[in-house]
Amino acid sequence: MGCSVASLTGSITRLKSTMLIIQELSIARTTNGVELMVAMLVTPAATASLLTRRLWQGMLVSAAIGAFSAVTGLYLSYYFNIVSGSAIVLTATAIFLLVFLFQPRRGVVWKKR
Repeated sequence: MGCSVASLTGSITRLKSTMLIIQELSIARTTNGVELMVAMLVTPAATASLLTRRLWQGMLVSAAIGAFSAVTGLYLSYYFNIVSGSAIVLTATAIFLLVFLFQPRRGVVWKKR
């Protein structure tokens, strides 16, 4: 009788740990989507703020960078068989890094000279 109780307890423990893993994966998946969404809201705007001085110009440049990142990221995800959301955010981040490094008169590369 002691073995059956231990077996039942082990089964319940395995079931609980499996349920916790499933719950953790669903939460991580939701969090990942939120992070990608926030990245696509912030990254084009930050890039545009490095390139422009006026709000309306920044809004136009930000929209253009976002659209370009989306189209380019979707093409990259299709041809390289990678996740589309991550490819879009990585494209926007690459544009930000290029602007940050090579920005005229204020870029990191030009300040070191």
